[in-house]
Amino acid sequence: MIRIYGSSDVKMNNIAGVLYAFGYDYFRRNNSSFEVELYRIDEWTIRMRIVSAVFETMNLYERHRKVWDVLADVTEDAVIDLTSTVLVTPAEKLERGSSLKFDKDKPEGVTVELYRQ
Repeated sequence: MIRIYGSSDVKMNNIAGVLYAFGYDYFRRNNSSFEVELYRIDEWTIRMRIVSAVFETMNLYERHRKVWDVLADVTEDAVIDLTSTVLVTPAEKLERGSSLKFDKDKPEGVTVELYRQ
C-alpha cells in the first residue's frame, strides 16, 4: 500500500507509481507485504518510508541500494526533492529514531491512499 500524507503532487505521484511497480513485483515475489508512506515538509522536500519484512535479511546499505536502483526510474525533479528515505522492518518502524521522527513530522490524515494490496 502507498499512502501520501498532506498535499499530493506530480512528483510524489511519480515516486509512488515507480515504487508500486517495483514493490508489487519484488516484495510479492519474496512473499512480503510492503508499505510506502510519503509526505512533503515544504515545496522542496519529500520524505519517504518503506516498511517491509523483506528488509530483515538485508543490512542498511543493501536496503538503500535496492530502493535507489529502482528510483532511477523516477524523474530527476522528483528525486531531487526526495531528501529522506527510511527503510525499515515492521519491528524497526516502532524502534528506529529515523522512523519515529518520520511519524512525528508526518501531517495528520491520509490525503491519498494508492494501490491497496
